[in-house]
Amino acid sequence: MAPCQPQEFLFVPVGGKAKISCVSNGTLDKLFRISWYRRTWRVGENPELILDWGEVTKGHKYNCTHTERSSSLEINNVKEEDSGTYYCAHFIYMSLIFSNGTTLIAGDSFTAKSSVHLMAPPSSPLPNTSVQLACVASAVGYMVHISWNLSGTPQKGRVVAMEEPGGTLTFLSYITVPRDTWYQGASLSCQVRFNSSSATAVHGQATRQEEVQFAHVCSFCIRSVLTGVILLALALAVHLSWTCP
Repeated sequence: MAPCQPQEFLFVPVGGKAKISCVSNGTLDKLFRISWYRRTWRVGENPELILDWGEVTKGHKYNCTHTERSSSLEINNVKEEDSGTYYCAHFIYMSLIFSNGTTLIAGDSFTAKSSVHLMAPPSSPLPNTSVQLACVASAVGYMVHISWNLSGTPQKGRVVAMEEPGGTLTFLSYITVPRDTWYQGASLSCQVRFNSSSATAVHGQATRQEEVQFAHVCSFCIRSVLTGVILLALALAVHLSWTCP
């Protein structure tokens, strides 16, 4: 009986208030408890407990309200460092069951050097049974939200991130699709939301990679970023992933 959060992502201006909702399949009581956690962009970082069951406030920062089948977390005076993915979690029968999560982005992560690029396989078919595609958002100020669409159907990607020497971030979201689906002409797009601004990178069977929208950078630079982020992901001993039924 996993809880579910209807808001996939939420944009809030710095200094504003965020309200994140969580819906339960069961009645909330002492045996079916809800707690709130947060994860930042740092891959492999354990979720941080924000509010435990029974806590309705923590200082002037967090407030929580419960109904019979729902819970809402309020975050006051939102700052950039409050950005992250917030999860409600059921504690029942000695087990902790996480929801799908809501990504909160505070302020605007877009910078003058931000760019979005879609990495796709060559036009000639590969022998593999599947192909992996990656969407890279570089020179990002803080968290972003990356979404995928494959021939009109939303797709869920896996996201990793790394910090660049200048203090900006690079996010990489990747998905795996069947080989035949891709080479038979499927259209694919990834969208990166920075908050008030957004950029879209599109790549399809009939689209050249040079035509991907937004700034163009050399393929060597993209490969370097891609390689670094993927190596970071492979080095993880644990990769947490929660889904909403």
